[in-house]
Amino acid sequence: MSNFQQRTITGLIFITVLIGSILLSSLSFFVLFFIITLLAILEFYKLVSVEEKKPQIVFGTLIALFIFIYLYYIKQTTYKLDWVVDLAITYKVPIIIILLYFLLFIFELFRKSKHPFINIALTITGIIYVAVPFGLFLFIGA
Repeated sequence: MSNFQQRTITGLIFITVLIGSILLSSLSFFVLFFIITLLAILEFYKLVSVEEKKPQIVFGTLIALFIFIYLYYIKQTTYKLDWVVDLAITYKVPIIIILLYFLLFIFELFRKSKHPFINIALTITGIIYVAVPFGLFLFIGA
């Protein structure tokens, strides 16, 4: 089997799974893109890790997935009528995300690397570049 045929079959399988998850339910679409986000953020951190410049892979992945889950929560609670109960969670979670960003700086301080600001920049770039766009895909899903 040629490389083109293998890529075509893989693409068709992915399109089938994507359309199936959209048609099945909002939760299946969330699970699919949660897995894609996890794999994409790990791949991004693997690509940008070079000799002395290493992003915080575990902590950056946790923040990215936390943002992704929060965006799913926002999408699910947007159309409910009992928004007063959800209002407390809606405003507390961004504060937690901001605190996690501060912890990112503190953890980098204790890593004692030669390029701490580049490491922080690579970690935050992965979060913004991968998790936010995939999280916004949830708003166009089922």
